[in-house]
Amino acid sequence: MQKAFESIGEVQNEIDRLNEQASEEILQVEQKFNKLRQPNYKKRSDLISKIPSFWISVFLNHPQLSTYLDQDDEAILQHLKRVDVEEHEDIKSGYRIKFTFEQNNYIDNDVLVKEFNINEASETTCKATTIRWKNETKNGPAKEGRKRSHENDNSSFFSWFSNTSDAGVDDFGEIIKDDIFVNPLQYYLAATTDEDENSAGENEEEEDLDNEDGPISNEKICLIVKTNPVILNKLSVITSYSQPSSNSIYQNGHQKYNHLLVSSKDSTSSIGDCWNQVLALLHTHCDNLNDNEQSFIAYKFTLCHLRHMHNNDETEICDKRDVDVCLKRLHLNLNAFIAYTEFFPFIQSVCYVMKEKNHQQEFDNRINTLLYETRNTINNLLTSVKKQQMISEQWIKNLKIQNSIMSNAIKLKNLVVTNTYKTQDLIEKIIHTAQHEYDLLKQICSLSQTIQTIVRISTTKTFWFYLISLLSVYLLTIPRRTNALR
Repeated sequence: MQKAFESIGEVQNEIDRLNEQASEEILQVEQKFNKLRQPNYKKRSDLISKIPSFWISVFLNHPQLSTYLDQDDEAILQHLKRVDVEEHEDIKSGYRIKFTFEQNNYIDNDVLVKEFNINEASETTCKATTIRWKNETKNGPAKEGRKRSHENDNSSFFSWFSNTSDAGVDDFGEIIKDDIFVNPLQYYLAATTDEDENSAGENEEEEDLDNEDGPISNEKICLIVKTNPVILNKLSVITSYSQPSSNSIYQNGHQKYNHLLVSSKDSTSSIGDCWNQVLALLHTHCDNLNDNEQSFIAYKFTLCHLRHMHNNDETEICDKRDVDVCLKRLHLNLNAFIAYTEFFPFIQSVCYVMKEKNHQQEFDNRINTLLYETRNTINNLLTSVKKQQMISEQWIKNLKIQNSIMSNAIKLKNLVVTNTYKTQDLIEKIIHTAQHEYDLLKQICSLSQTIQTIVRISTTKTFWFYLISLLSVYLLTIPRRTNALR
C-alpha cells in the first residue's frame, strides 16, 4: 500500500510539472499575441474617439458595469474619449487602465490612470491618479443622484477609481480589462438592436435572438437586420427619396444593396461612388463580410444620411480639404459627405473588431492546441507510467527470482566447498591409509622374505636335526638293543 501511494505521488508530481510547463507555454503565447494586438488596439481607439458618447453607451449597456454608475458619473463619462488597457510585459504581474477625457466642466485631468500590481505572493495593490475636481468639493461631485438599479453596493465609478485601499477583489477593473476592452463594439451596438427588437413586438424569431442583459454578437446583429420587418420597412420607405437602379440590385447573379437609396431626392449627384468606396475599403480590410453584414452596414449608413437630410444638420467638418476632394472626385453632396464621414469610423471599427476576433480566434486555437497537446502528453505519460509500473513489477519479480537463484547458488557453493574440504580430507585419509597399507605390505614382504629365509634355513636344519635325532636315537638305543639282544 505504501509503495502504491509513493507511485501515485510520483505520477502526480509529473502531472504538476506538465501543468506548470503548459502554463508557461500558454503565457508565452499570450505575451506574443498581446504584442500583436497592440497596434490594432491603438487603431481601434483612434477610430472610437471619433464616435461621440461611445464609451458611456458601452458602460450603460453593460449589464454589470451599468449598476456602478449614478447620474453624476453619466454626466462626466459623456466626455470620456478613450479607454486603454495596458498589461505588464509578463502579463501576470498586473495591468493599468487609462481613461482619456476631453475638455469638460468637471475635472481638470486629461488622463486618469489606475494601476494594479500583483506580487509573487499573489497579493494585489493598486494606485490611481489623483482627481482634480473643478468644483471645489472634497470628494468630487455630489453623489446624491439615483443609483442605476444598484441596491447593495453604494460605490460609483469615481469612488471606485479613487479607492486604492481595497484591491483584493476588483470586479470593476476585471470587467473593463477582460470583457469590455476586448470587444466594446458589441455593447455599443446592443442599444440599437434592443430598440429594434422591442419595436418588432410579436416576432418569434426576434425572441430567439434576444440576448437578455448581455452583449449581442455581430452575427446576431446581421441576422436581426435581415429578419426584422421594422428595419426592412424603414429600408422600403427610403426608396421614396430616390429611384433604385435595377442594374445595381443584381450583378453577376448576386444580390447587391442599392447604394442609390442614400441620395437626396432633389440632388442631381449620386452617392454611389461614395458607397462603392466604402465597400472597396470593407473588402480590402474585411474580406469575410457576408451579405447580411453588408445589409446591416447599408442600413446604418442610410439612416445616418437621412437623419442629416431631414434635420438639415449643419455638422462642422474638421478638414475642408476632405470635403473638397469628396465633392469633386466622388460627386457627393454635402449631406451625403457628412453622413459618410460620420459613419466611416463605425465601418472601420467593425473591420478592426473583426480582425481582432480573428486574432482572438487564432489565439484560442493556439491555446486549444496547446491544451490538446498537453492532454495527449499527460495521457501518454500516464500510459508510460502504467507500462513503467508493469515493467517495474516484472523487474521486481525477476529480482526476487534472481535473489532466490543467488541464494541457492550460495548454498550450493557452500555445500560444494564443504564437500570439497571433506573430499580432500577423505582423499588424504585414503592416501594415508594407502601409504600405511603400502608400508604394511612392505613389512609383510620383508617378513615374508625373512620367513622364506628362515624356512629355507629351517628346512635344512630340520633335515639335519631329524637326521641327528635319528642318529641320536639310534645311538641311544644301541645299548638297549644290545641289552635286548642280549
